[in-house]
Amino acid sequence: MFINRHPMYEKLRSLKGGIYIIEGIIGVGKTTLGISLEKYLNDIGLKCKFYKEYVNEDFLNQFIGDMKSYAYFFQMMMAVKRIEIYKQAEDFSKLGGISFIDRSLIGDITFATMHYNNGNISDDEWKIYNNFIKNEKLLTPSACIYLQCNSETCLNRIKNRGLKSEILGYDINYLNKLNNVYEIVILNNTNLKTIVLDWNKQLNLLDKIISEDYIIEILDLLL
Repeated sequence: MFINRHPMYEKLRSLKGGIYIIEGIIGVGKTTLGISLEKYLNDIGLKCKFYKEYVNEDFLNQFIGDMKSYAYFFQMMMAVKRIEIYKQAEDFSKLGGISFIDRSLIGDITFATMHYNNGNISDDEWKIYNNFIKNEKLLTPSACIYLQCNSETCLNRIKNRGLKSEILGYDINYLNKLNNVYEIVILNNTNLKTIVLDWNKQLNLLDKIISEDYIIEILDLLL
């Protein structure tokens, strides 16, 4: 008559209602982690959704081909999409689900800051962008999982996943700048619980596999 719960269910049930963001530079392996967390939690009986990052390949190609012309419009579009996805996650978590999001407004601000520093976004555009972000009222994430990884490793992962526009458009200099800004933005979010993970290890990312033991270890850090 009664169904036995998975042994980890009771331990991890406190994650219900939570919104967890996964941050890190391009190619670090956020999607692999998000899918692995979603699968494990659903397998033990907890309702979990992983919200992938919005990608419009045509606009991405256009942006990568001419960042000076398209950085502002690209970042505004991404901010709108991130807010839309975040609100979907809020609704799911309010019903008792567990949400993991591939990059949030924190990550979007990181990219926009880098392009502003590089002169790809003007002062007026920067003011409009920041006013738009500040006017949005979103629930504070339960925690941030920051995947820390060197630029060389991420560049190799970008090459391995084989998206031509990324391979042609992102070089080590771009990733180094992004990494530097990410560290500053993440560390300045002192009011947000942040779990920093060393993501330089391969972790079978090419096979989209992260061991169950490591997934449990990560979830323990969120409790």
